[in-house]
Amino acid sequence: MRARYLVNAAERLSEAEELGKYDAGLRMEERYLAQHTAAGRNRARAAAELDRVAAEHGPWLIWVTKNDSRVEPDCRELAGTVFTADNPPKGQIPGAVHPRCRCKAVGMYDTTQPLPPIKAIPHGGAVYV
Repeated sequence: MRARYLVNAAERLSEAEELGKYDAGLRMEERYLAQHTAAGRNRARAAAELDRVAAEHGPWLIWVTKNDSRVEPDCRELAGTVFTADNPPKGQIPGAVHPRCRCKAVGMYDTTQPLPPIKAIPHGGAVYV
């Protein structure tokens, strides 16, 4: 992944230099790198939180959203989905779907959290709760 980023960055800077806009391309690349780095930190944080919840409450988790107008369509679609930490729905980790994602995973048997309506597991089986 890192190598692909570097190759793409080099190509973008080469194109900017050919157009005589190397300085603007460099500033754009600095912003892109900051966003790329922040997204990586966000994914690592969300994955650690997912692992913590799974360790504390068991392997079965439920995707929870805030259910307000700011929820992205991808997250709204996943709300209430039952999944396991090693097989999240659509390969997405709650809290890392997009910048400022407010989704989280809660344990299926965590009685301290209100649960949304639960959906069937979208992969491997017909388990309903």
